[in-house]
Amino acid sequence: MLDAFAVRMAAWAVRRGSSTPITWGLVALTLDCGKFDYRETLPAIAPLYDAALRVEADPKALFENVADLGREYCGTFASHLRQFLDLPREARSLSAARLVESADADGFRYDTIRGSRD
Repeated sequence: MLDAFAVRMAAWAVRRGSSTPITWGLVALTLDCGKFDYRETLPAIAPLYDAALRVEADPKALFENVADLGREYCGTFASHLRQFLDLPREARSLSAARLVESADADGFRYDTIRGSRD
């Protein structure tokens, strides 16, 4: 549920041209504090990163701020947020998260890539 919220916040950030929903999405991802495998959260981080680029916000600053907020609560996940920015460009991409940009009646959104595995 938190992953879905994060992806929706990424889309909302693009629709509004605001970085605030990106912060909300990143905070939501810290709430499970790594109780699940971090690699399962990666697909929800990529659209937040992409949205930051689209709204011309500094992804490093956004990710670092949330990592700082979550450091005491969940240091492990906070370090994963920081490490995400060090991944190769391809690993931070929407395609790596199996997502594409799309639109619906409400405007911009991120959709899952439909393929032979779906």
